[in-house]
Amino acid sequence: MSSMMYEWFPYPSRVVQSKSDLEGFGLWAANAMGKPRDWFLGKTVLELGCGTGEVAAGLGLFGARVIAVDLSFSSIEKGLGLKKKYGLDSVSFVQGDLFLFDPKEKFDVVLSLGVLHHTKNPRKGFGVAVSHVKAGGFVCVGLYNAVGRLRLRWKRWLVGLLAGSDVKKRMETAKKLFYGGRVPPKGEVYLADKFGQPYESYHLVEEVLHWFSEERLVVTHSRPALENHLSWMQIKWFLEKRGAFFVLTGKKN
Repeated sequence: MSSMMYEWFPYPSRVVQSKSDLEGFGLWAANAMGKPRDWFLGKTVLELGCGTGEVAAGLGLFGARVIAVDLSFSSIEKGLGLKKKYGLDSVSFVQGDLFLFDPKEKFDVVLSLGVLHHTKNPRKGFGVAVSHVKAGGFVCVGLYNAVGRLRLRWKRWLVGLLAGSDVKKRMETAKKLFYGGRVPPKGEVYLADKFGQPYESYHLVEEVLHWFSEERLVVTHSRPALENHLSWMQIKWFLEKRGAFFVLTGKKN
């Protein structure tokens, strides 16, 4: 991935004005796993690719002990700012490469949300995540869906055709093509993640379910919910403008 991009534009850089804001980000992750907030009390959590740390901080407020890892120094600095501001003693932020990080322990939960599709080997990264979870623990992974993300994929293809792999050229091109030359309402960080990032991969649900099977994980939850006919389900995600990002959770037996 373009490591400098996330130094310039640490992601997601959510607006946080109170502990309740952080709890909201924690609830998003809890709901994606199909777990109530109280379930995290006393749990150990490893987040691989934590970005600016809002989810890790939220889970820390729920009583989890969290180690949050990201390649971007700028993102980790933001996470450390949240830790200091809100007194999150149970949350540790570590700058590092998820493929090389060795926490020296196993965890109840390993999260990797919106990260593996920016690496050169998402399947290997998934295996790394699984290697850090305890027997009986849970792995939760969020990825871009190959079908649900089609609308953005063609836009990214056009941006790449015109601007190549230069992050800032890609952002300027996207602004001209899709936002009338202006920064989009969601801001520059959003623009950078959607269009500045030169590399991202796309995955079918069937492919990721196969990963779970290979790693002997039993799927316990999906967001959006899985249906019997996976191909048609993903077409519906595209038609209904949802499922561009999907989350699967599995238990390691």
